[in-house]
Amino acid sequence: MTTWPLSLMLSLAAPADDTTMALAVQAVHAFQAGTEHLADPGRARQSFREAAQAMEQLRQQGVRHPALERALGNAWYLAGNLPRAILAYRRGLSLTPDDRAAHRNLAYVREQVRYPDGGTLGRPPIDHRPPWLPRLNSPLGGASILAAVTVGSVALTRWRMTRRGPLRAVAALAWLAASLLTLGWLADAWQQGRDLETPPVVLATATPLRWGNGLAYPPKVATELPAGTEARLLHRRGHWLLIELSGGEVGWVPATAALVADDLADPARASPAP
Repeated sequence: MTTWPLSLMLSLAAPADDTTMALAVQAVHAFQAGTEHLADPGRARQSFREAAQAMEQLRQQGVRHPALERALGNAWYLAGNLPRAILAYRRGLSLTPDDRAAHRNLAYVREQVRYPDGGTLGRPPIDHRPPWLPRLNSPLGGASILAAVTVGSVALTRWRMTRRGPLRAVAALAWLAASLLTLGWLADAWQQGRDLETPPVVLATATPLRWGNGLAYPPKVATELPAGTEARLLHRRGHWLLIELSGGEVGWVPATAALVADDLADPARASPAP
């Protein structure tokens, strides 16, 4: 789990009013207290929980930043709350898909969820993205694509003027890079759009997946979905949510049993990385 210094936390809250700055300081001090009391698991978890709660209040104050979400995921994990940790990492990756630390942390936390033995019901989605396809956030992606296209265009123009072999190779490599960057950027943009259209859901408690929106409806499967199960929100009806699991299974769960990332910020409004 990666941590973060006081200066970073304060930069996420600035410019801000006294309340927001106080929350940032409180979060950092509580997190540091947790790391200092690791020999006392109960006391450490309480400190990490206080850090996470302060960061949640920062989000309510309007602070939106992938580094804050990653720190929030770390704090919730160390406080023993896997579902909230998973949701925080998912929110952060929706803002900045190329955050490698968040990807590593999310993969690690997912391994701690106790899924039923046998079968794939409720297990997290498999990332079919090719490892060679770059992950880029929106500003970096646009700038990188523009740079690659510019280099390719200049090299191709110079080759036509001078007919020097290396220039043609440079142009070809630059255009290939531009194509790969564009594919990666489009894939990330599609994922961000999907997160806004069908927000990620993480079950906070173990619960059955039911045929309808009420306790009178029977479960669709005999096994309960464990806390930490990830899904997507399709519809709300009263105090019930219609969700879709990564395997395509659709059913209803109580809203009180789920955490929904329906407050995802528009990526274009996310704070720039420090």
